[in-house]
Amino acid sequence: MCLKPLPVFRFDEGRLLVSTSEAAFLLKLRDQTLRKWAMDGSGPIQPLKIGNRLRWRLSDIEELCK
Repeated sequence: MCLKPLPVFRFDEGRLLVSTSEAAFLLKLRDQTLRKWAMDGSGPIQPLKIGNRLRWRLSDIEELCK
């Protein structure tokens, strides 16, 4: 389900959150899948809602890829 290894991706030092499209790319899923997870709580990870935007914890994505 995940692109491996994650270190291929260069994230800013200390960057803890990624957008829905970035998270979907890392997990090899469609954006809509992550939005569905957020809406109905059905996914293995949940986002933070900041204003009207969803942000996904990079640590949750890395853990899911293990």
